[in-house]
Amino acid sequence: MRMTAQPSIWINAGEASGDLHGAELLHGFARAGVQARFVGMGGPAMGAAGFEARFDSSELALMGVAEVAGHLPRILGLLRRLYAALKDECPRAVVLIDAPEFNFLVARLCDWLRIPVYYFISPQVWAWRRGRVKFLREYVRKVLCILPFEEQFYARTGV
Repeated sequence: MRMTAQPSIWINAGEASGDLHGAELLHGFARAGVQARFVGMGGPAMGAAGFEARFDSSELALMGVAEVAGHLPRILGLLRRLYAALKDECPRAVVLIDAPEFNFLVARLCDWLRIPVYYFISPQVWAWRRGRVKFLREYVRKVLCILPFEEQFYARTGV
């Protein structure tokens, strides 16, 4: 377990758009004066904002089910490495950005490690796969909404 003077916040952005949103989030944390190290999975935009990438989000650049199935051993290996890194880092919190197919697995890892999880750019459960609301209610402390109607939707569902 890593012990440093400054607490860390792990951010997990699993795709290019998540990297851009993550960079904006990092700029927001800086403007708010948040004193923490930001580490995790991201890309070049987050890196330019001072992020310590332990994993590059390009490792998840897969498009469809066939591609995922073909890369399943690599994805499982990535999850094992990510679990070990989370355990070693012991961050104060984890912020997941979009990429629900992967980040829902990361949320479970965080639950095992008792690390609180926040979701930024939430999955569009209001449009499809509403069963995911139950997952969010169980594994995510807060969903940080960006669309105006999402807050009311999540409030009605107990998230």
